[in-house]
Amino acid sequence: MFLKLFVFDLDNTLYKGNCSLLFFKFLFKKRVFGFFSLFLPALFFLRYQIGLLSVLDLHKKIFKNFLSGKNLQVFQAHVSEFLDLYLMASLNTQVIQHLKESQLQGEASLLLSSSPEFLVRPIAERLNIQMIQATEYVKNDLNQLSEFSIIIHGEEKAKFLQKIAQKMDLKKEDLIGYSDSYDDLPFLKNCGTVYLVNPDRKLKAAGLKYGWKTM
Repeated sequence: MFLKLFVFDLDNTLYKGNCSLLFFKFLFKKRVFGFFSLFLPALFFLRYQIGLLSVLDLHKKIFKNFLSGKNLQVFQAHVSEFLDLYLMASLNTQVIQHLKESQLQGEASLLLSSSPEFLVRPIAERLNIQMIQATEYVKNDLNQLSEFSIIIHGEEKAKFLQKIAQKMDLKKEDLIGYSDSYDDLPFLKNCGTVYLVNPDRKLKAAGLKYGWKTM
């Protein structure tokens, strides 16, 4: 029986940077995709980073203009090599230390990410994180990505965390949350202890309001 649940965002929290963007860059360097294929995704990421796109709109645009119709195996075939080369150097050492300490104490861990499940799950497995929820896609009979199954963003993260906490019979004070983004405010407000990891301006202000800790 677990007494606590440690809940981590991935991009810019557990992982320094955006793992999807770095993975797409890796595929470009491997010449899996050409420059023109990745131009629009890169542009959408830039617009998201400067606040012109929500995380929900970012995923919808990248799916429509890049992922839709692609065979899932094309991506899965390169994930292991990508993580072998870049994962350890891309982890936030402070946050990883908290994760390792929680694991030594025998506590549960959950990774919540809007990044694709085909990338998030292998990361979680390498870090021995027991549970994940990430953005998932529906595949057609040819294993091609055809539509979203679920996009994980702020409210969806909060709903999933609430469901898991109820299943594990854990209360708010038993939940420890980590994130960098104001988009994650809904799930962070469900946690008894919150660590802000290089928070954006709006989350930093919220952290001051709620008395949250900053890493």
